[in-house]
Amino acid sequence: MGIHVSSVMTQRIITALIGLPILLFTIWMGGLWFLAVVIAATAVASWEFYQLADKASGARPLHWLGILLSILIICNASAALEEILIGIGIPVLPGSAIIASATVLPLILFIIKRPSNPLNAWSTTVAGVLYVGFLTSHAVLLRDLDNGRDWLLFALLVTFATDTFAFLIGRQFGRHALAPALSPNKTWEGSIAGIISASLASFLLYFWLPLDAPIWLIVGLGGAISVTGQLGDLVESMLKRRAGISDAGRFLPGHGGVLDRLDSIVFTLPLIYYFIGFFL
Repeated sequence: MGIHVSSVMTQRIITALIGLPILLFTIWMGGLWFLAVVIAATAVASWEFYQLADKASGARPLHWLGILLSILIICNASAALEEILIGIGIPVLPGSAIIASATVLPLILFIIKRPSNPLNAWSTTVAGVLYVGFLTSHAVLLRDLDNGRDWLLFALLVTFATDTFAFLIGRQFGRHALAPALSPNKTWEGSIAGIISASLASFLLYFWLPLDAPIWLIVGLGGAISVTGQLGDLVESMLKRRAGISDAGRFLPGHGGVLDRLDSIVFTLPLIYYFIGFFL
C-alpha cells in the first residue's frame, strides 16, 4: 500500500512539474495561446464527461456534437478570436445562438438516430455542453478582463492550494468522513485544511498580485473559492460514484482525467468572474 501511494504521489508531482509551466506560460501570454489550451482541455474533459454519463445511465449522448458545441462556446468567449474573425469578415454568433443550437440540434438528430431513451440522451448531451463548455468558457472570459491575467492566476493558485492541502491533510489526519455516500476518502479535516490554506494563499497573493481590492475581500473570496471548489469536486464524485469509476480518465498520470482536474475549477471560475463584475 505504501509503495502504491508513493508511486501515485510521484506521478502527481511529475505531471504537475510538466503541466504547470505550460499552463502558466499560456495564461501569461493570453490570446490565442491560452484559447488553444482551454479548447484542448475542454475537448478532452467533454469526452470524459460523456463517457462517464454513458456508464452511469446508458444515456447514449451525442458525444461529438456536445464536444463541438462546447468548443464553439469557448471560441465565442475569446475577444482575440472575435477580433480576427471580424477582421476577415466572418460573422460572430452570439453565445445565445450556440446555447439554442445545443438545445435544438440533438432533438433533431434524435429523430434520425432514434435512441431508446431520447429524453435521457438529450438531457445528457445538453448537460455536457453546459457543465464543461459553458462553465469552462469563464476561464477565457476572465482572462480577457482588465487585469484578467492576475485574477485568473489567483483563481487557479487558490484552487490548487485547496486541492493540495485538503488531499495531504485529509490523507494524514482525516478521521471524519465529509460525504461518505459520495466520496469516502474526503474528510472534514481535509476540507477545513483546504479552506484555511486557501485563505492563507489569498492573503499571500494579495501582496504579489495587483488585484485592486481590499485584503479582507481577497481573503474572504479565497475562502469562498475553497468551499465552491470542494462542492465542484463532490459533484464530480457523485457522478463517478453513479458510474462506478474512480477517475474520469487517465490522461493525466497520478491525477486521473482532465475532468478530474477541472471539477473544482469549473465552479470557481464563474464565481470569480461574476464577483469581479458585481463588487469591482
